[in-house]
Amino acid sequence: MPDLRQPSGPGNTALQIFFNMPNGGSSVFGLLNNTFSYSPATQGGIISIDASVDKNISLSVPANPANVFSNTFFPFIEQDETYYIAGILGPNFTGGSTGYVTLAQTGLTAEDFFSYNFATDTVGAANPNFTGDPILFGLLQVTSYGSTITGEVDYDNLDYVIHTPEPSTPLLLGLGLAGLAMLSRRRFRFN
Repeated sequence: MPDLRQPSGPGNTALQIFFNMPNGGSSVFGLLNNTFSYSPATQGGIISIDASVDKNISLSVPANPANVFSNTFFPFIEQDETYYIAGILGPNFTGGSTGYVTLAQTGLTAEDFFSYNFATDTVGAANPNFTGDPILFGLLQVTSYGSTITGEVDYDNLDYVIHTPEPSTPLLLGLGLAGLAMLSRRRFRFN
């Protein structure tokens, strides 16, 4: 099973996103990495995907129990010029900094990913084809707040593991069926 991993070294953060929203609002940032690609049609259909990342959010808003900020990792893929996202929820926080938190989920299927339109900022109902054309992998960052805020989101150790059928499974199934066919042929001849 392929393991697509964003390289990083000690003391290096793979991706830093800085934002400054003087009047509040919302921003969406998507990143696709051309080296994170997989072609189900030629490399084998995808059964499921495991996705994980280490994420740290630092906000200009000090920690306050009256604030509740969500901390979500959005695995982001592109196939046939259509974008798709899934959501992996992390622990909520009240401002300040989260410190690095690993956000992960195993067993994501095509039905866990939904089409996303940047122009309208809407999520649709379409799903990717895990047996079709090549797929690029990355992440999506969504930031939204009602008043002035600045901050930084750091991502490290972005990891996708793609699960495909084991190559030996069809072979073993075929051998088992051939053995049953031979056994039934023998019984038929000797009866």
